[in-house]
Amino acid sequence: MFRSQISSGDDGDQLLTQHQRNAAEQIVTQASVQLESILRLYYLRHSFEAYDSTLTIFLAQLANLTLEPLEQLERDPGNAPPEVSESLLSTLVLCFNGLYEQSKSAYIAGVMLMVMKKRLSADVRNAVGRYVTIEETDGDTDPMDETDLEFSHPILSELILPGTSLSDDPKSWRLKNLVDDPRRYSG
Repeated sequence: MFRSQISSGDDGDQLLTQHQRNAAEQIVTQASVQLESILRLYYLRHSFEAYDSTLTIFLAQLANLTLEPLEQLERDPGNAPPEVSESLLSTLVLCFNGLYEQSKSAYIAGVMLMVMKKRLSADVRNAVGRYVTIEETDGDTDPMDETDLEFSHPILSELILPGTSLSDDPKSWRLKNLVDDPRRYSG
């Protein structure tokens, strides 16, 4: 969430000294690890099946934090050991599984899942798809399908997703705007 605050200003001025930037990056990394640990413990203790209104935001935040390094790894695969890629995929599987389970109770979790799925490359989508099977729902409800979300259900949510920075216009990070342009959702 705060990674975008660490970056340089829009006009190229350095907002932070190198020492401040290193300290901030260390804090953000430590917070990300702790968030992942808490979500893994939550999953082991409670699972993601029961509705929890705050869980969706935390899962979306962790997925966003995971997608950024995965995209960097895809651009330069020789830059990191295979364990890093496996760890990131494991975290993404946890988040997508949680968002899918929450989507059974909360429509917004399903929309977030579809927005994030659109950001995935074919290789990552196949790797995650081996572990997260998004099944069709019962006949009395609509199946969670990208085409259903795009055409039959207008997204009217004013929820601002994690990833926005203070210099960004928050309107562009609203869920209803991101459904149309998922590539914009890259923390």
